[in-house]
Amino acid sequence: MGGHNVLARGSGPFAIRADRLHLSKSPAISGNTVETSVLNLEFLGSSVSVSLQDASRQEITATVPDDIFFKHPIEIGETQFVSWDEKDVHALAK
Repeated sequence: MGGHNVLARGSGPFAIRADRLHLSKSPAISGNTVETSVLNLEFLGSSVSVSLQDASRQEITATVPDDIFFKHPIEIGETQFVSWDEKDVHALAK
């Protein structure tokens, strides 16, 4: 879906932009967190597209600015926690 991810949760599916996702090696306090494994990295100049997969095998794409990526490098195969701010969620019809 372009630069968006479609994810599911108890209240139904939602969309969130790839550049609104946050990656960390530990879970976020907010509760809006999914544990994932890094599948692929694609360097895009000023950003890095990070392909991830959660335990249900759903793929998620996050866009990370290159300055943040190089301060906190990400490796293929490692665990990353994907989190988001509730204000960035767009609920979809069930």
